[in-house]
Amino acid sequence: MFDDEVGKINVWCHNNNLLMEDLREKKKEIENLNEQVKTVIAKNETEPVYVGIDFGASKCSISVIERNEVKLIDLDDGCLMPSIVSFEKNILVGNEAKKRISNEKTIFHVKQFLGRAIDDKFRQGANFLPFKVNTKHDRVIFEIPHEANGNENVNAEEVASIILMKLKLNAEYCLNKSVANVSITVPAHFTATQRRATYNAALTAGFQDIHLVNDNDALIFTHLMESSSTQTTAKEITVVTISMGLAYFNISVATVKNNCFDISAVWNENIGGRDFDRKLRDLLNIDYKQKHSLIRTLILGKCEQAKIKLSSDMKTEIELHNLSSSFENFAITRQEYEACCETLFFKIKQLITEAMKHAITLGNEVAVILGGAATKMPQIRNMLIDLNVSYCSDHDFSRGAAIHCAHMNNDKLRESTVKNKIYFGYKFEANNSTVYVDSGTCLPCKKSFDVFVKYSLQRSLEMKIIEREFKNRRIYNETKIFSSSIGLAKKGTFGIKGEININESGLLHVNIYDNETKETKKFYLNNEVTSEIIETMKKSVSRRLTCLVSRNEKKKQLIYYLNGFLDMIHEIKLNTNKHDVDEIKRSLLGTLEWLNSYQQANEIENKQNEIAKLLNEILEYTNVKNAALNPDN
Repeated sequence: MFDDEVGKINVWCHNNNLLMEDLREKKKEIENLNEQVKTVIAKNETEPVYVGIDFGASKCSISVIERNEVKLIDLDDGCLMPSIVSFEKNILVGNEAKKRISNEKTIFHVKQFLGRAIDDKFRQGANFLPFKVNTKHDRVIFEIPHEANGNENVNAEEVASIILMKLKLNAEYCLNKSVANVSITVPAHFTATQRRATYNAALTAGFQDIHLVNDNDALIFTHLMESSSTQTTAKEITVVTISMGLAYFNISVATVKNNCFDISAVWNENIGGRDFDRKLRDLLNIDYKQKHSLIRTLILGKCEQAKIKLSSDMKTEIELHNLSSSFENFAITRQEYEACCETLFFKIKQLITEAMKHAITLGNEVAVILGGAATKMPQIRNMLIDLNVSYCSDHDFSRGAAIHCAHMNNDKLRESTVKNKIYFGYKFEANNSTVYVDSGTCLPCKKSFDVFVKYSLQRSLEMKIIEREFKNRRIYNETKIFSSSIGLAKKGTFGIKGEININESGLLHVNIYDNETKETKKFYLNNEVTSEIIETMKKSVSRRLTCLVSRNEKKKQLIYYLNGFLDMIHEIKLNTNKHDVDEIKRSLLGTLEWLNSYQQANEIENKQNEIAKLLNEILEYTNVKNAALNPDN
């Protein structure tokens, strides 16, 4: 009897030892899973992120490259956000602001105001805007009405920075990390002051490493990425890229070989979708007074809707009666629309014909890339019906900008390279010294010069830079974009060294070194905001977007939830049977795979609760079972 009891005890001890050995193995497995979770989190925090923004005059989109994958960031209502800001009690951006388009506090098409000089033509056009523009300054400033404090002045750069910061916050929310690197799309013929204003807006929005990429170059980057995934372009081909948005029409011709492209020529015209809308509006022949600028804007929106419908339908009706009882709806056919826009289509066809002739002279196979919302018009697509055309989506601009951002940051995974050229020429004058930077010069470029002061009575040195636009190899337009004077420390003959530097983004910098005082001075372009104003705008934008920032911080609870996973893993009791441990293992491995995709904060919280429930059930069952087996263990 006693021997039987001793035998049962030995068997129980043997089984218990086997159980403990099995639990030790499971403990190691769970510890390994714990390390995997930590690795995922650490990798997510340290992995570089490259951001691309298509900053359009009417709409914006944003893409990112993370883990060697291009992802389109989801915005509030889809992946395209209207470029509209409304200065209500709380700042509204995008679709929420669009609902208040009839409000004087709502600013739209801000891209067209960046870096613009105030001249008579601009003042005349400003009278027809539904919001107020103060034209007494040397740069664009909007007047935002406030009942209590009167009008508030806001720079165009500040309005643009609010849009860019909104996009930045959405990206940070989706990625759960701060983003600093960005490439922003601009038209190829954006002037030096317009490029600098765009750069300053991004700087105000909180970006640090900022690059600008031409619209058409962004489309080429996207095209190269998609083509390289299927085949490598070993032979040289010629790519003609055509894009048209709200206000600009651009064509570029580039030679492409082995995922490298060299821009050969660029054409542009100030024609966009809004010009077709205006042609339709003029066809209505409505007699409205100049002060009814809001009615003009609303009618323009109705004309845009009709234009879009005529891309698929042969006739449509412009609905005006709901705007005013004095208006009647206007029926129009596609044929009538084409007739009223004939001059615009003719200009576009001329540029396409000229670009295709140039492309053919390069002697390679020719491919055409077509992008931009306005190029969806069948009248434009019919001009290219016999060509090898690739049609791009509205998101390909931001995707290409993200790839450009990775390229500019020397990402080893990105093999595409671009040899870009400046669109404008520049002429620097100081005393009798003249320095030229020719149109078509490869970027980046740098020009140094020496200026000798020869006049004993000269107390200051006058300098200026003229931006020169060429068409058909002739000077089409000249604009003075920089003028300044340096006070001279003494009379006599001595030298001043200067440097003109244009980087890959087309940003122009002017630095002067005085041999006498040993000081280097940086100069600002005309209409450019200073670094002091940028710092002031940063504080203003942060104050205005407090609501958005706090909401974004709440969304960034992702880290908290991820750390919650680790805490729960540590709480797992190790005295479980094989079935329980396998169930935990499957759940955690599934979670690891799930974490590699982009998730919303509430989804991660739900996942945390789901796993917590599973673990609590297992722990409760295990504790009860263990107590029944051996209360002293």
